Amino acid sequence: MSSPSILIFSIEGGEGAGKSSLIRHLTRVLSSLDIPHIFTREPGGTPFCEDVRRLLLNSPSAQGINPISELLLFLSSRLEHVEKIIEPALSAGVSVLCDRFVDSTMAYQAYGREFDPDRIWQLSTSIVPLLPDITFYLDLAPEIADKRLDKRQQSVRDRLESEERRFHERVRRGYLAMAERCPDRIRVLDASLSEEEVAGQAQTVLTQWLKDHRCI
Repeated sequence: MSSPSILIFSIEGGEGAGKSSLIRHLTRVLSSLDIPHIFTREPGGTPFCEDVRRLLLNSPSAQGINPISELLLFLSSRLEHVEKIIEPALSAGVSVLCDRFVDSTMAYQAYGREFDPDRIWQLSTSIVPLLPDITFYLDLAPEIADKRLDKRQQSVRDRLESEERRFHERVRRGYLAMAERCPDRIRVLDASLSEEEVAGQAQTVLTQWLKDHRCI
């Protein structure tokens, strides 16, 4: 769907891994390279998708939701997101920087909820047959993530952030399994390092990837 110079970049990681900081840095890098781009997030991007986000992450009514219902809501939001935001951007020659994409579904809904990863992958990619060109996964141990979340000024965690430690350990294993499965696409960054060091890792990987694919 995308040409060599029109790309989809996704940022993945568990809670407290530093995705927001890395996204800000990558946005500056893409701008410095004169690569037209937009930023979006999952779930989110359209009014409907933002409503789904609030429901899944912050609404008391989502407590105890059936895991399959949760999965289908995430997938329906992605379908809308791709059709209304991502595909139009790519068609206009604009690259996309996305906070979470299909790998979040695999990590949280397949591994975290203990579903069969192959079945969830098949379902996810049959509904939305689109993958990022390059994915940055910020790897961080859940115990370190907990300490970072505790230091946030806002003390209230969303529904997924509030899951038990074992859930987040499974999520991390899921991300690492996906990185092993897709090493050319998913690049693992050590999120326990400083913000500047993580940004440096990502910039090196991104610049080399763009050179290898003759995008710069």
